[in-house]
Amino acid sequence: WVGRYRSASGTLRVKAPLGFADFVSISGFREGVNHSGSEYDSTSADLGWFYSDILDKTWSQELQLLSTADSDIEWIAGLYWMDSDGGYGPLLVPGSPPIKSGGTQKSYAAYVQGRYEFNDQWGLTLGVRYSKDKAEYDGGTVGGFPVAPSADESWSDVSPKLTIDYKVGDSLLYFTASKGYKAGSYNLSNLANVGPVDPEKVSALEMGIKTELAGMARLEAALFHYDYKDLQVSFIPSNNNPTELANAADSKVSGLDLNALVQPIDALKLTGGLSWLFKAEYENFPGGTAYVDNAPFPGFSVVPGDFSGNRMAHAPKLTGNVGATYTWALPAGSIAANTNIHYRSKQYFSPQNLNSVANDDVTLVSAKVVYTSPDDHWTVSAWAQNLTDKEYFSGILQTTLGTIGIYALPRTYGFNVGYQW
Repeated sequence: WVGRYRSASGTLRVKAPLGFADFVSISGFREGVNHSGSEYDSTSADLGWFYSDILDKTWSQELQLLSTADSDIEWIAGLYWMDSDGGYGPLLVPGSPPIKSGGTQKSYAAYVQGRYEFNDQWGLTLGVRYSKDKAEYDGGTVGGFPVAPSADESWSDVSPKLTIDYKVGDSLLYFTASKGYKAGSYNLSNLANVGPVDPEKVSALEMGIKTELAGMARLEAALFHYDYKDLQVSFIPSNNNPTELANAADSKVSGLDLNALVQPIDALKLTGGLSWLFKAEYENFPGGTAYVDNAPFPGFSVVPGDFSGNRMAHAPKLTGNVGATYTWALPAGSIAANTNIHYRSKQYFSPQNLNSVANDDVTLVSAKVVYTSPDDHWTVSAWAQNLTDKEYFSGILQTTLGTIGIYALPRTYGFNVGYQW
């Protein structure tokens, strides 16, 4: 694998009081060129590889009005615009002349959200966002000859949100119902299947509690359920081109999140978290791409697959972490030492749920020491990640030529110097 990425970006935020509200403008720009390539047949033969130059340029603008501190209703209203242009120029794969493909993505949105407290206990938050997106495919060429015609598609969505909360003592109980939306797009890397890919939509329910105990502990617990329609799933197509997107019909996720912060003394902070996804499956996914081992012959064959009932990719059943931070006050500044242990149970990297395309349980240990100057401007830190040098994969890809594992970083360490004002 080889790669080189060059980018330039900037953000400009302007805030001005208007009396009845505060005005905020957020302007953004990003431009990048990604030169990348990979050999994925795992042999010395020139069978499976790709090299690509991926270009992207994005402009965005957001305008907001925010309520003032003395307003009876806490509210925000805004407009959002984004214009993104990118593509492959070119994409090189075995046995094919250079492939060029590109397109643009435009997004417009308007939103408003407000919160009103009826009394010291009850509060209500209502919000809605209207989104309109347009994807334009500029067409694709192979060796300079047109292969895939240009196309365009538009989508729109209305996403509401409702939250009811109730305060009792040092605890806050809440219930939230909302809907979300992720715009559709075109596949620029596979001219045989440019799409479009339909938007992904989700309906979410969450209920939970946030509480403080004796001023030395903060606990949070939440139950949640997500119902996805047309979930966008990435996969390697049968022609071994770079990853593309497809819609995975219906999927459901249900789980429990627990978080805790305990500070028995001023100098010591203890943290812990647990996420349990007791359900994360594709409810209806009949149009998948499945790989079948050709043993005793090399390689894999591609056949239609029904992944309904399978565990969702990148959705481990359990993740958790525990950490501790101790701070020493010095005559000139302070030193804080932190250690953290992170656990993640088995996770699949593809909807097919092949054991060969999965990570087993992983436990990682990290540590960090930070010196902070007396004026809080300067910091100097030394850190180490994956202290036990655990060998695991950050990703695994299945192709017709074989299974490719991408190793995660081994034990790494370094230091940083920072200044903030």
